[in-house]
Amino acid sequence: MKKLMQAFCLILALATQVSAEECTILTVDQCIESVIKKNTLVGISEEHISQAQFRDQEARAGMFPTVSSNLYGAVSTDVPVIGIEGRIEQPLFLGGQLFAQRRKTQAQVKLSQEEKILSQVDLAYAIRDTFFEIKKTEADIQLLQEEIVYFKKVLDADQRLVQAEYRTQASMLEHAVMLGEKERALLAKEKQLEFLYDYLMSLTGLDKNKSYVLEDVRDIEKDGNNGIAHPSNEPLLASLDLKINEAQEDLNIAKSERFPKVHLVGKYRREKDSFYDKNAFEAGVLVHWNIWDFGRTTAEINQMNSKLTESKLRKETEIATHVLLIKKAMNDLAINRQSIAIKEQVLDATQEKVKNLKIRHIKGDISDMDMADMNIRELKAKTELVSEIYNYHIAEARVFQAIGVIR
Repeated sequence: MKKLMQAFCLILALATQVSAEECTILTVDQCIESVIKKNTLVGISEEHISQAQFRDQEARAGMFPTVSSNLYGAVSTDVPVIGIEGRIEQPLFLGGQLFAQRRKTQAQVKLSQEEKILSQVDLAYAIRDTFFEIKKTEADIQLLQEEIVYFKKVLDADQRLVQAEYRTQASMLEHAVMLGEKERALLAKEKQLEFLYDYLMSLTGLDKNKSYVLEDVRDIEKDGNNGIAHPSNEPLLASLDLKINEAQEDLNIAKSERFPKVHLVGKYRREKDSFYDKNAFEAGVLVHWNIWDFGRTTAEINQMNSKLTESKLRKETEIATHVLLIKKAMNDLAINRQSIAIKEQVLDATQEKVKNLKIRHIKGDISDMDMADMNIRELKAKTELVSEIYNYHIAEARVFQAIGVIR
C-alpha cells in the first residue's frame, strides 16, 4: 500500500504524515523529458548511432592510402637472411565500391538517428498512456470508496429493517453481495494503480521513494485535427527511404565486383645476407580482375536486387498500414471528443436532479439513503466524465505516436 499512498499523498497527507509541500507535482511533459534522458532504450539508440558513425569513419578511411611493413628472418641452407619491407598502397579504382560503401554508412548514420526518434516517440506514448491510466484508476478508486461507504450504510439500514421485520433477509444478502463486489473491485484497482505507478517510475527513472502527485489534465483540443494539418509519420518515412538507400548501395557494392580493382603501390625492400645487400624501391600499379567465379558475383547481385525490391515493397506496406493507423487514431479522437460532450450533458442532468432532491430532502420528502444514492449517481457521472477525458488524452497519445511526434 506504500506506493498507493504515494500516489494519493495529497489526499492522504494526514494518514501518511506527509505534508502537501513534500509531494512533487509531476506533469506529463516532465515524465516525457525524464524518459528521454534516462531510459535505457534511448541509450541503446545512441550507441547504435555511435556504431554507425564509426562504420562511416572506417569507410572514409578506406579512401586513403594504407601504410604497412613486414620484418622477416629466414634460414637458408647456407646463410641466414634478414629483411624489412615497407609498403604504401592507394586505391585508384574499385568499380565504385568505396563511394558506394561511404554512401551506405552515411545512410546508416541517418537511419540510426531516425530510429532513435521513433524509439523516443514510442516511449512518449508509453508515458502518456500510463500517466492517464493512473489518473483514470485514481478516479475509479475514489468512486468505489464512496460506493462502499454507501453500501455499508444501506446494510446497516437493512439490518434494522430486518430486525423490525420490515424487510426480508434476502434483500440484505443481496446488498451484502454488492458490497463484497465493490470491495473486490477496489482491491483490484488498488493493485492496478500500484503496478501502473511502478511502471511509470521504471520508465522515467525517477526516485520511487519520493512522493509524487500526477497533475490533472482536463483540457481538450477544440480543433477537430488537434492542430495537425497534414498527418504523416515523418521519421518513419525517412527511415524507410534510408533503408532503400542502404539496399541500393549494397547492390552497387555487389556490382563493383565485375570491374577491375586498380591500386597504386609503392614498396621498399631491404634484405641482407652474409654476402650482399638486396635493397630495392618499387613503384607501380596493381590490377586485380575477377574474371570468372562460377556465377558467385551474379548470384550476389541478384540477391542484393531482391533485397532492394523487398525494401521498396516494405515501404509501400508500411505506408499503407500507417495511413490506416493515423485515420483510425484520428477517428477515435473524434469519437472521444463526442463522448465527452455526452458525458457533460449527463452530468448536468444529474446535478440538476441532485439540486431538486436536496430541496425535497430539506423538506423531509425523501430519506437520507435516497439522497445518498443520488449523490453516488452524481459522483459516478463525474467519474465517467473524468475517465472519458483521460480516454481522450490516451487517444490523442495514439495520434501522436502514429504521426511520429513526441510533443
